[in-house]
Parts: sequence; C-alpha cells; structure tokens
Amino acid sequence: MNKIEIKGVNYDVGVPIGSGSNLTASKMIEELGIIKNELNCNAVRIYGRDLTTLVECTTIAVKEGLIVWFSPRRINASLEETLEYIVECSKAAEKLREISPEIVYVLGNEFSLDLKGFIEGETTHDRIPDLSKPMSMMKNSLGLGFHKELNNFLEKAVSAAREHFKGEITYASGQWERINWELFDIVSVNYYRNRFNSWKYGKTIRKLIHKGKKLAVTEFGCCSYKGADKKGAWGYSVVDWKDSKPVLKKVCTRDEGVQAKYLIDLLNIYLEENVYAAFVYTFVARKARYNVNHKYDLDMANFGLIKVLPPDNENSNNLYSWGRKKAFDEISKFYSAN
Repeated sequence: MNKIEIKGVNYDVGVPIGSGSNLTASKMIEELGIIKNELNCNAVRIYGRDLTTLVECTTIAVKEGLIVWFSPRRINASLEETLEYIVECSKAAEKLREISPEIVYVLGNEFSLDLKGFIEGETTHDRIPDLSKPMSMMKNSLGLGFHKELNNFLEKAVSAAREHFKGEITYASGQWERINWELFDIVSVNYYRNRFNSWKYGKTIRKLIHKGKKLAVTEFGCCSYKGADKKGAWGYSVVDWKDSKPVLKKVCTRDEGVQAKYLIDLLNIYLEENVYAAFVYTFVARKARYNVNHKYDLDMANFGLIKVLPPDNENSNNLYSWGRKKAFDEISKFYSAN
C-alpha cells in the first residue's frame, strides 16, 4: 500500500517577502505544537533568512517530535553572497544533526527567481515576468536559457555544503527549472496545479519519480476564493500590494472549500504516485489578515491553512489570533489516515 512518508507543512520564520518577522519563541512553540498534534504532521519545512531564528525554530520543532527540512532562504543575493551563506548554513545544519540526524538540508529555493544572476532583474518581482514571456517559455521547455549556468552553480553549492553537512541534501526547484538531480539525495519541486498544467500534473509527478530518487513536493497550495484553484501559485495576484492599505483588485468570493478540495486532490495524487514527502504551502501568512469587508479580505488571497484575525488587544503578547480554515481540518484528517 502506498503512503506518504513525510507529511509536512511550510513554516515561515521570516524572509523579506514573507511574514515571519518579529516571531517569538513562545509563538513558535505554540504553532509547532499545533502542527504536530492538531494538523497531524510528522515534518515541517522551516524557511527564512536569519540563521539564528532558523536554528532556534528547528530546535523547538525537534523537541516537538517533528522531522525538520532546514531551508535557509536569502532573497535577491548575488551568487557569491549565496555561496558564503550556504557554507554558513550547512555548518549550522550539521550542528543541529546532533539533536536530530534526520534533518534534511534544503540548500536553496528556486534560485533562478530568488537570486541575481540567472534571469535579468534586480529583484524577484522584476524577474517573475520574464518566465511568462513566450520566448522564455519556449527556451525553458527545451532546457535552454539559464539552465546550464544554474546547474553549474548548484554543483558548486552542493560541493560547498557537503564539506560541512553530512546528512541528506536537496533543492526546492521551480517546476520550470531543469535540474541535474544526480547532485542531490532527494528530488524536490515546488509544484502548483493550475488551468494550464492540470491535464498533465499527475504525469509530471510520475516522471520525476522515475529519476530513481525519492521525490518531495516542497510547495503546493491554493488560495480561498472561487477560481483560485485555476490560478495555482498565482492566486495571490488578485491583491494590489502597492497601496498603503492593500486591497483586492477584483471582486472575489470567499470559498474555503476551493482550497480544501485542491489540497486533498493533490495529496491523493501524491499518494497514488508514491511521493515520498509533501509540504503544504503554508501554515500561516501572518500579514494577510481576514477582513469582513471582502475588498480588504487579504486572507482569501493567501495560501495559509489558518485564518489570521485582527490582533487580540486584550493580550499584547499575541502577534495575532486565528481560526482554522476548512483546509486545516481536511489536511488533519488526511495526514491522520495516511
């Protein structure tokens, strides 16, 4: 009988474009306990920029009994800066193996977008539009463009990491990246289903399995409004973040069932195809809060499994209060049964 060995969720402890800033130890203890005992995960992918926070959070997660995929993420760095960062992080990850030999080191995330040097543009937001250009899409489908340079860099990065880290190493790739997986112990991909790839989604997963290595889906997720399942990773694009008070650019109808169905559909595909590890994106998006006014309900346009409510003024120690979305309960049941 097939099973998903690693049943996980992404957990953001702070990247410049993320939502983990000002995260306290008490909040990490609370949330990681919920991830283990209520969401029924046996693993968590912890990602962020600050190495001290990553180490602290990993230590807490291990104490909770979770397997950690240690995922440092530095956005908009140069290749030289990234190699230095990888060496520093690999030393910290190896030290953490003293308390948990099962730790997996995810040495990077979608480098073609995250880093300067492969696609033109100073920031991630500058580089994203390049992927949708017809010429870029054609080159990517043929394995041309930046792929050779990316794999050359990954070879240097893995070599540098293995000097210090003795556990399993992987890389959270973008589905458009053509990676030399011989470099890694585990094949990993961030893979969202949308209207354009839904017909081949399962086939693509099967092809990755055939690389002869364990396969992890390090990101998959959906927002909580009607039609979000057709947008996949672009579900957040309905928000205008440029305004001082971010607002939805179009009228959206909140529907938590869309998110729940999407996630369970994909998990069933992973179960059928014998995927080794699955990490839902994401546990919480702290800055995208719920609002009764649909125009400002940023929660429906994020990938979190919990609904972030306005701060609890009666308890200033809380970053926020929250409630479970339908997807939280459905994932909990699926992970418990499988």
